[in-house]
Amino acid sequence: MTPLAVYIRAIHGMPSRATLLSRECAEETGCDDAGCFVSRRTLCRFADGVTIQYDVERDDAPQEGACLSCLLLCRVLETGEGDGVSPMRKRFESDCQFRFWLALQSDPADKPSS
Repeated sequence: MTPLAVYIRAIHGMPSRATLLSRECAEETGCDDAGCFVSRRTLCRFADGVTIQYDVERDDAPQEGACLSCLLLCRVLETGEGDGVSPMRKRFESDCQFRFWLALQSDPADKPSS
């Protein structure tokens, strides 16, 4: 199994053993009872056949503090040629939660070669 974090690192331009082939982005803004928001959906395709949908939704209003509230959702749509991806879905409620989880997901294969 390949950790989902391997693909998320590649999506964010961090060192990763996954090779990102393409990305398609769509952005939407809207308002509901809670206020206005900006939503971005990114479809990422990788060399090994994995396809990941990466959704981010943030309030349009400025926020204060170090940890911004948002919704980040990563879903594996296609598992490709390998042994699969784990987990197949991951949800985060803030930037801090996302960064903390990603920091804990160390993978020696993602380190740049010297």
